[in-house]
Amino acid sequence: MPNAVVKKYAKETGKSPEHIEKWWKEAEEQALKKFPKKGPHYWAYVNGIVERRGKLVHGKRKGRKKTNESFVFENLKMTFKQFISEARDPLPTDDEDVNDMLQSFIDDAIDQELHDDARDKGSPEDSAEFLLGKLEEWLNQRGYSAKEIDDWMEDHADDAHDFLYQGLT
Repeated sequence: MPNAVVKKYAKETGKSPEHIEKWWKEAEEQALKKFPKKGPHYWAYVNGIVERRGKLVHGKRKGRKKTNESFVFENLKMTFKQFISEARDPLPTDDEDVNDMLQSFIDDAIDQELHDDARDKGSPEDSAEFLLGKLEEWLNQRGYSAKEIDDWMEDHADDAHDFLYQGLT
């Protein structure tokens, strides 16, 4: 049975309590990676993740449109990049999600004409290597740390390279 906070958020977002409860459980998993469950920041972090996903505004900021910039200025201890990195989802690990992310990168690369730059590199192999480097920049721009990117690349660079290579041939 959903708790009172989940019910309240469901009502405020127009989503089902089950949907909010799923967000809540995912947020708990993310919070466990950063804080002990009995620690003072765990539940605040869980609640914050769910509020951001549901675009909910509570407390002092209620009644005012909340933007990333205003949140940073109100909480000077947290930089904009830290805020983005905590608000975003972790890098994907299963094949389908990895391919979806790579397709988003390719769509952005085409919009930025990087795809044409890649094709000018000569061989599809060189083009895929060029795009793999641009993928790292793209992930960094989305708030992922160098360590997160390196760890992800260690596990997925070959698959990413193959995906990018196939898109060029």
